[in-house]
Amino acid sequence: MILKGPAAEKALSSPAPDWTLALLYGQDEAGSRALADKFAATMGADAERIDLDGATLKEDPARLPDEANAMTMFGGPRWIRVIGGDECLRAVEALLGAPKGAPVVLVAGNLPKTSALAKLGGDPRIMAVQSWLPTGDSADRVAQQTAAPLGVRLSGDAARMLADATHGDRALMLREIEKLALYVDAAPDRPRAIERADIEAVGAAIDVREPWTLVDAMFDGHTAALAGELAGEAAPDAIPSLRLAARRAINIARAHAARRGGGGPRVANKERESIDRQARTWSPAMLVKAHTTVMDAEAAIKMPGNAGEVVAAQEMLRLARVAERRR
Repeated sequence: MILKGPAAEKALSSPAPDWTLALLYGQDEAGSRALADKFAATMGADAERIDLDGATLKEDPARLPDEANAMTMFGGPRWIRVIGGDECLRAVEALLGAPKGAPVVLVAGNLPKTSALAKLGGDPRIMAVQSWLPTGDSADRVAQQTAAPLGVRLSGDAARMLADATHGDRALMLREIEKLALYVDAAPDRPRAIERADIEAVGAAIDVREPWTLVDAMFDGHTAALAGELAGEAAPDAIPSLRLAARRAINIARAHAARRGGGGPRVANKERESIDRQARTWSPAMLVKAHTTVMDAEAAIKMPGNAGEVVAAQEMLRLARVAERRR
């Protein structure tokens, strides 16, 4: 059973008795964790929670059904939270082959398209929810909703700037909003208004005025320059770099859509110049492949025993060579 948006939140707030496992995955890992927290609230503060991880279940798949069918220590409700990914596949299969026990919530991160675990989402005993990073007006609303409990009231312009700067990443939004709350001395009992100038003053998140040198080098096909950026002492971390690249692919695609009457990218003028230039090199079909490549690379480097930064560098250089051949 695959659910989305409000239907997923409703199902976790009022869980049906016929599902065994809630599989929460996708780009928006903070969103998946928020859904797990919603289920925790549904179970109640007195519920016994058992925490397991992917490494444990990879070594001992039978642990999951054993825990699901174990007796609770205190006689109250009981549930299991798992943080893992495809390494949990055998444990999930064992769970589905055992008698139904306590509910299991698996927060699996951004699984690749080839994930065998994600393909189990069609099983009626599994409630699968794929969370995507919010974009556009949706991301603006998420920023404002994230800020409100901390007493931070983001103006529309400030919410847009923060959402763009964090690329819709809820966890990053929260960290930056916490900085803003300290800056203006905001709290739930003393809310404060935040404008764009406040964000600029604090230097929250990623500076939207940043030229994105690494991303430009990749999409412009400047392979040697990109290699230098990746090898330098100030080389950015792998996952933020891949997310910037994914964001750029989406915005170039929006530039193509604008030429056909659709909505264009919502970016600063300097970035728009890069996007317009790169749209002459990258076709919509190429952009789909590029976006898939960088998101799959992010999922790959989160798996145990990965090559980390090397994976990101290899994929970004490969895409740069594609652009280089078309220049």
